Amino acid sequence: MKQLFSRISSLVLIVILIFLVAQRFPVIYENIKAEDKKFSDQNLININQQPISLFGRKTVVVFWATWCPPCKIELNRLNELMTDKKIPYGSVIAINMNESHSTVLSFLKKNPLKLEIVLDETGQLAEKYLVKATPTILFLNPDLTINWRTTGISPFLSFRTTSFLNN
Repeated sequence: MKQLFSRISSLVLIVILIFLVAQRFPVIYENIKAEDKKFSDQNLININQQPISLFGRKTVVVFWATWCPPCKIELNRLNELMTDKKIPYGSVIAINMNESHSTVLSFLKKNPLKLEIVLDETGQLAEKYLVKATPTILFLNPDLTINWRTTGISPFLSFRTTSFLNN
């Protein structure tokens, strides 16, 4: 009887793992497919209406939304790295998706960030880079090729960010 229970529980665990992998596969596939593609910084304007250029420097780009709890966690982790001077100021660009200027400003009053904030009110940038979930984080090389991309909470984000930006 114990052996039967052990086999059944092993089978249930395998089915659960297959289900979880199947659920995440489209996102994982999109992340892998995005690597080595070029990111265009044309027409990037920060929340203060100033144009910004990413060319010539390593940059981390975060697509996020104010209603997204995982986004808040990742933005705070990146902000803390910048506050603690573990990464250079201006090396993280946070692109808010599909929300108004006033919504983002209200969020920032309650959650001050040192990150460069860009608005994508129409969602065109997110659509162009196949962002289907938040947070989606892109690591850009100085020539704007996507070095690495991840979606959701990443347990290694702080390590990956400091390693990428400081080497």
